[in-house]
Amino acid sequence: MRRAFLLGLLFLVATFGVVAAQPYRPAPSRPVWDSSGWTLLGEQWVEGSRRADRDHINVGRYEGRFSKLTLVVTDSDLEMLEFTVNFPRGQAWSPAGVNHYFRENSRTRVIDLPGDDRRIESIDLKYRNLPGGGRAKVQVWGFKTSGAPVPPPPPPPAFSWDSRGWTLLGEQWVDYGRRADRDRMNVGRYEGRFSKLTVVVTDSDLELLGFTVNFPRGQAWSPAGVNHYFRENSRTRVIDLPGDNRLIESIDLRYRNLPGGGRAKVQVWGFKAAPPAEFSWDNRGWTMLGEQVVDYGRRADRDRINVGRYEGRFSKLTVVVLDSDLELLNFQVNFPRGPAYAPAVNHYFRENQRTRVIDLPGDDRVINSIDMRYKNLPGGGRARVQVWGFKQAPPPAFSWDNRGWTMLGEQVVDYGRRADRDRINVGRYEGRFSKLTVVVLDSDLELLDFTVNFPRGQYKPAVNHYFRESQRTRVIDLPGANDRVISSIDLRYRNLPGGGRARVQVWGFKGDDRPAPPPAQFTWDNRGWTLLGEQVVDYGRRADRDRINVGRYEGRFSKLTVVVLDSDLQLIDFTVNFPRGTAYKPAVSHYFRENQRTRVIDLPGDDRRIESIDLTYKNLPGGGRAKVQVWGFKTQR
Repeated sequence: MRRAFLLGLLFLVATFGVVAAQPYRPAPSRPVWDSSGWTLLGEQWVEGSRRADRDHINVGRYEGRFSKLTLVVTDSDLEMLEFTVNFPRGQAWSPAGVNHYFRENSRTRVIDLPGDDRRIESIDLKYRNLPGGGRAKVQVWGFKTSGAPVPPPPPPPAFSWDSRGWTLLGEQWVDYGRRADRDRMNVGRYEGRFSKLTVVVTDSDLELLGFTVNFPRGQAWSPAGVNHYFRENSRTRVIDLPGDNRLIESIDLRYRNLPGGGRAKVQVWGFKAAPPAEFSWDNRGWTMLGEQVVDYGRRADRDRINVGRYEGRFSKLTVVVLDSDLELLNFQVNFPRGPAYAPAVNHYFRENQRTRVIDLPGDDRVINSIDMRYKNLPGGGRARVQVWGFKQAPPPAFSWDNRGWTMLGEQVVDYGRRADRDRINVGRYEGRFSKLTVVVLDSDLELLDFTVNFPRGQYKPAVNHYFRESQRTRVIDLPGANDRVISSIDLRYRNLPGGGRARVQVWGFKGDDRPAPPPAQFTWDNRGWTLLGEQVVDYGRRADRDRINVGRYEGRFSKLTVVVLDSDLQLIDFTVNFPRGTAYKPAVSHYFRENQRTRVIDLPGDDRRIESIDLTYKNLPGGGRAKVQVWGFKTQR
């Protein structure tokens, strides 16, 4: 008996020592949440850990209708494998995002049931305890809408931060799933340029796995230290973008919701720097010749700015770069004549910068076009390029003492590989001239040939020469003692390389300073004579032939005479045709001066009726067109 007592005493001492050696472990705190308006539909203890446990919670019709569910996990950590809500008539529904790991004393997000308030038949659960823990207890709660409504708990205060100067570039809801969610926020050029970014996380906790900023031209950038766990209603540090203010094409995000939470909402904000001040420079005296926007592409962009003669002459150029940085690869100035000029301006240009002043070779030049080859710099936008030219004041208009001179015509010299040919038609109505001169305007000129064409014959003075703009030739004296009628003037010339299109004027000197009085009217004693007809002699290589019809009604004639007016004439043939086919040819073939008449021609036989008169004649070289009159003397009966 004593031995048994000693053995029992030793057992009690050993047991007390073991208990005293264990450290104190306080019981886990119970979950605290506002369950007002919620109904406990059932609870289950999870059995085992190696295999999943399955349980069935019967709810039934008498519990009423529910619009929301939530799960509460206590006593241990848990892995929820499956959650199915069974409605009457065999309908079942499994919410997404509930299959997850849950910590002890946590609950799921609020699960909205599909459709209006629903009656729940039962709830099926498949879960298991996590290794190293105890037995978890799972409670299913439902929010019942029937009966007196219970006011919902007040929402948490909205997250706020100082967003002055920041622009919301986009927001995304993070989807549930085993794998991480990927989203792209498209930003684009119209949003402007940004120097900083920040990310705001609301509504739930989040793990940010990837963050990439895509600039134009395929450049991408991933900031360091942004991949992280973020609590609900928190934001990242300010992310400084590389380089100056950048255009953002898009932003790629890779993230996932944290277990046991809801769907996080992610916002990306950009800090938009104030736009730079408008670029200005002293452009007095400068003319903008053209503007181009540089296109994107793997290869450099090529553009041509057409200028042309009407813009005037320029001695200097400059290039202005706006809106973005630029690499100028080639710059070539094309003149109307002569080689192109490529100044050494290949360089990188910053936005709102201009090149040095480019002096054009030679004197003031007419510019035909400007060719440029350039490309935008990576990470920037589309640059805008302006070309400006410095236009000298126009020279004073050319003047000379042209009193007594008449402008016979004007031509503009055309471009081409060969020389240009033009004809200035003058004609008899302009009068007679003794001198000529040629005036060259607007550009330099090479005169290759100058031919004066008279009604008969031509004259080529020695005036082939190079002429400067606003210059005139020497006075050209026309051959012959008397002033000459000029039929036309033929010119052959070409513009000099590097200049514009020359304008050529031909002037003629008409006698003295005062216009010459018209010659006195030719008169002769034509009493008793009848004008049978008159003809104007045409020009041509061959002689002109004309017929003057007289006829019976004119009466009978015994004498004829021919009067020559307006110019000198060679009378080659003169035939008088009588009725019945007889003809008479008097010997009057001769050269006649202007305002002269033939001798009196006596017709054979008695007074004769004249059917017609045939004439063959031609104008003499250097004169005009002669007028021929045939007169008849009518015998009085």
